[in-house]
Amino acid sequence: MLKGGSNYRPGGYSGNWYFPQALELNSHNKYFLMSDRYERASTVGFRCVVDYDATPVPSPPTPPTPTPPSCTTQDDTDYLGGDYRDVAAATPTECCYACRADAQCFVGVFFGGRCYLKDASVPPASSSSGRVAVLKGTPSPTPPTPPTPPSSWEQHVGVNCYQGHGAVPATGGDPGCYQGPGAAQPSLSECKNQCDGSVDCESVIVMTDREGGGPCCLIKNVVLDQCVHDSSNYWSLWTRSAGALAI
Repeated sequence: MLKGGSNYRPGGYSGNWYFPQALELNSHNKYFLMSDRYERASTVGFRCVVDYDATPVPSPPTPPTPTPPSCTTQDDTDYLGGDYRDVAAATPTECCYACRADAQCFVGVFFGGRCYLKDASVPPASSSSGRVAVLKGTPSPTPPTPPTPPSSWEQHVGVNCYQGHGAVPATGGDPGCYQGPGAAQPSLSECKNQCDGSVDCESVIVMTDREGGGPCCLIKNVVLDQCVHDSSNYWSLWTRSAGALAI
């Protein structure tokens, strides 16, 4: 619905030349379009009426707060030298953002609304009132892998374990370990090292008296009660961990 008229109210005979008022809702007037010169008049206007939707417009979701960058802040500190460019910054935090976004930056110095980016050639820090240095946060170093503790060995004197008698050969063992002078003659520590280097060795069988070396038998799946117990104590069973044997 359109309703309106000229805001000029002519009187007398001159009123016939002007667009008449249409104040009543049951009346209307014709408006003839003549040309752009005649129609472009500030005294002629219309008001448009539309239905109003009272449904409230939902507020947009609040954007998540960005996680502040990780920097080490040093108040009243400057790094003289190493400058390669500077950027605008309102706070030390913004200076931290700028430094972390630049791979060349080692430290940024915030002062007077500027962030002075410096590379790794900077000298040690110096005291300077009003300046704030921000160093890039570095990720926590990966803790070193703890060294493998040395094997703990326990000797069982007078015990001999082999195929069919409480044990089976381990991977990497010498099949001829009992064959006397023709077999390898490692020292006791060398024999233990061979067991440590095997994927499944649990114990070794050696001569109890090993002056100058002797046979070295690598074994696994040891069942102590099924081994041969020799009262002469000629052989000894060495196990890599106490209490790990089946009984």
